[in-house]
Amino acid sequence: VLLWVTAAVTLSGLIQAGLLWWGVQRLGITIRLSWPRLTPNVKRALALAVPGAMAGGAMQVNSVVSQMLAGSDEGARSVLYNADRLYQLPLGLIGVAIGLALVPRLTRAFVSGDHEGGRKTLDDGVTLAMAFTLPAAVALFVIPFFVIDATVTRGAFTSEDAARTADVLRQFAWGVPAFVLAKVLTPPFFAREDTRRPMIYAVTAVVFTVVVGSALFFWLSSLGVDGVLGLAIATSLSAWINVALLTGTLMREHVWRPSPAFLSRLARVLAASAVMAALLVVAGFGYGTLSRVLLAKEIAVLVVCGAGALVYGACIVLFRAVSVAELKATLKREPGAVAPTGLD
Repeated sequence: VLLWVTAAVTLSGLIQAGLLWWGVQRLGITIRLSWPRLTPNVKRALALAVPGAMAGGAMQVNSVVSQMLAGSDEGARSVLYNADRLYQLPLGLIGVAIGLALVPRLTRAFVSGDHEGGRKTLDDGVTLAMAFTLPAAVALFVIPFFVIDATVTRGAFTSEDAARTADVLRQFAWGVPAFVLAKVLTPPFFAREDTRRPMIYAVTAVVFTVVVGSALFFWLSSLGVDGVLGLAIATSLSAWINVALLTGTLMREHVWRPSPAFLSRLARVLAASAVMAALLVVAGFGYGTLSRVLLAKEIAVLVVCGAGALVYGACIVLFRAVSVAELKATLKREPGAVAPTGLD
């Protein structure tokens, strides 16, 4: 089975590369394989790319560090792995997608001197990111055992393991909005060719995770409490510290200042999330009954999550937090927009 999974992952990567090749050909960009040359443009690209890659990979470093610290605790690696897979799902689906959509728009705005347009783009990007992220974070915080038990509990992974993982997942959940916000708030730096400061902030967050996570892990363990909770708490705290540093810099340099309209829409997104949270709390109390009535806990999770999504979507429309037109406007490629030219 593992061999087939490995082969499938490799094949999917080749297919993705082929689709990207086809896409750039449609944009009129010809890719020629040639021996690399260290031209001034290539040197500049490397100088920008290395710090950017370090900033983007900080979260993965946090995961590795947490796994290393938890190595002395039996079963902790499995708990961290399963919780990690679930809380990173919104980041991969939402944060990366919106972050990539913002980069070309912000670059055009800053290059043309349209700073007000850049601020408006960032307002819309953060609003949409939170509109998609907050319900996921709420679900992971309110019904973590429900989700873990239905998706992971089987074989050697017992209900006790699920309960332990759920406690850890809850501590990761309140950091999920920060993880996504970091992906949305770094494009304004990249659009201005500033990759150094996001790297510094990300490294600061990693150091915080190592120091505070280690202290909490051993302190909680000495009290007879699951030390892995300390690692999750430190990881979420470090994500919010990263967001605070990014936001503070953008506001101090007048790149972004949240408008009253943005704050109003964000409040409406929070209100819709609160309504969904109330529904999930009630559903959480009836988890056992729902599983028996629907004959399977997997079906119960799908039904509850689906109901929560419908209620949340209805509230978003009712509260006029985000419109479909705004979603399309933020994510679509503008007519005539082309990819950046290649390096010499």
